[in-house]
Amino acid sequence: MDSLFFIASKVFWAIAQPDSLIVILLALAAAMLLLNRIKWAKITITALALFLAGLGIYPLGDFVLAPLENSYALPTDVAPTRIIVLGGGEDSYPSGLSQTQNLNEAGERFLTAISLAHQFPNATLIFTGGSGNMLDQAISGTDIAEPIFDQFPGLSGRTLLEGLSRNTYENAKNTAQSLQAMGADPAQGQTVLVTSAYHMRRSMGVFCAAGYRNIIPYPTDYRVTYRWDWDLANHLHDLNNGLREWIGILAYRVTGKIHTLSPASC
Repeated sequence: MDSLFFIASKVFWAIAQPDSLIVILLALAAAMLLLNRIKWAKITITALALFLAGLGIYPLGDFVLAPLENSYALPTDVAPTRIIVLGGGEDSYPSGLSQTQNLNEAGERFLTAISLAHQFPNATLIFTGGSGNMLDQAISGTDIAEPIFDQFPGLSGRTLLEGLSRNTYENAKNTAQSLQAMGADPAQGQTVLVTSAYHMRRSMGVFCAAGYRNIIPYPTDYRVTYRWDWDLANHLHDLNNGLREWIGILAYRVTGKIHTLSPASC
């Protein structure tokens, strides 16, 4: 069932994401022209051009991301038993081709987790992340995370790597099972959860549902700027991220993977 959900979510988003819808609308407009539906082709192309021009200037994605990013404030008083950092900050393809460790725009997840691990030397650092690519599972997030952590002697003997998870739900489930296999109880002690700020609401939901208790959200990788400038690529990218996260939250709630749309704590 987990694999079915993973595949269905990837196929759905490949079609439903805004940049795919733009291509679909362009294809429809071309078909209208071929079928001599000139009026409707003009309406479609004009509407699409106006939307893209507006999105190029106006950071619409920021207003979609902002409620997600503002869900949790940075904690001021933590004493973690474990620090869990979710994968997604690694850039798999360049890393595989170059045989080096490359991070993407969510690389702050690594920086924040390593910083916290040094602040709290008695806490276990857990990285969870496999490959979210439906067609290529060759490179796991742990293949990149492990050599990064190995560069910090203070992390030696304190890390747990979980490299099979393909999405946030599996992150929570698999790390809980890994801890239980080691004789640890996810409901005991304090867990500091590190992920991108816009992704924290869904992450808190699935970790609470997986049996974790006393979770402290530690958001990082903030994206919202509210800058008005010509930057169509980034504005579209932020819109993609925001809509995908909101749809992901709703899908997780409908399928019972989270118990509430906005978990405060557990």
